[in-house]
Amino acid sequence: SKISSSERGALMTVVTCMSPTGHYVPPFIIFPRKNRDDRLNNRTPTGSVIKCHKSVWMQLSIFSEWFEHFIHNVKPVNF
Repeated sequence: SKISSSERGALMTVVTCMSPTGHYVPPFIIFPRKNRDDRLNNRTPTGSVIKCHKSVWMQLSIFSEWFEHFIHNVKPVNF
């Protein structure tokens, strides 16, 4: 889905997810910056992950980090 604002500003990517069992995974947020600033984490849900990338799009390395974040929070079991 997509959220648009009438204000001009910078875009950011927010990856939200829920497991098939209904377990909520804290958001993974990508800001359009070169360097991370701890103030970006203000008022975010507990467990949120903040990443920065100049393009704001999901890159392979960022996707790998998100997938690790997902596995860490969902804790799947082998059958």
